[in-house]
Amino acid sequence: MNFFQSFHRSIVDPDYYKEIVSFSFFRPFKYLVSLLLISSLISGVFHTWHAFSLTDGLPVYLAEIFKKIRYENGELHPERETPYMPNKSYIAQALDIHFNVEGTYSLLPDSLLIVDTAATPSKYENSSTWVVLGKRQVFLTFGGVYLKTLSYSTFMLESLKGKNIERKIKNYLQGQTLSFFLFYFTRNIIRMAGALLFGILFLSFATYIFSMRRVVSLRDIFKMSCFAVSPISAGVVISAAAGVRWQWIPYIFLFISSMVLLRGVRANIGKIENNTTE
Repeated sequence: MNFFQSFHRSIVDPDYYKEIVSFSFFRPFKYLVSLLLISSLISGVFHTWHAFSLTDGLPVYLAEIFKKIRYENGELHPERETPYMPNKSYIAQALDIHFNVEGTYSLLPDSLLIVDTAATPSKYENSSTWVVLGKRQVFLTFGGVYLKTLSYSTFMLESLKGKNIERKIKNYLQGQTLSFFLFYFTRNIIRMAGALLFGILFLSFATYIFSMRRVVSLRDIFKMSCFAVSPISAGVVISAAAGVRWQWIPYIFLFISSMVLLRGVRANIGKIENNTTE
């Protein structure tokens, strides 16, 4: 039976869980690895697609951040007096999109990013600023401690000459599609692995502890839980396709997984009772 058949049956067919209890532990492990990689891959593709959107993706908010800035001959030329802080809401939205969260970065200080053509490495020490755009370099600080100086050649400011900034930013991002996708794919693997592991442990112990009739062993419940978490990965992929940031999605679909597991446990209880009767 291939992965997709197992995925389908694990959600809709309670009788499949009668077979699962006879599997070796390698079979659930193999299924989980496939579930993790495939769902992370598909959601990574959708995240990349939405991140590059000209409607509500990174180009929109990055264009607002850099709208009044020109970059020519290796130097930054803001069209207003510096230092100044770009609108934090645009920075927060861009970070939320990139890290696929909702509202997390709106809690950061207003001075997260400052444009200051007279900046020096020591000027913003002991401040809440993270990034300073200087005349020829970018200064990175964290916790009031100077970390590193980067050249503008590292970034995309060469793309910001002239008009139609949103399109130029998108063109730059598309040139970095593989890098962005690998970042999203790796991030999804880490977050999905945590969500699936939590789901399996929660479902296994909760089902066993609160079971009124412990006919099915914890070992078998654990194996069934490895397949019962399929709705969690399905929910993540669906939310990624819809452009919904999914930090809470796995825990919402955990309820559906619990219903799936309960049906599987009941099917096994019925099987055990029938064998006992016979």
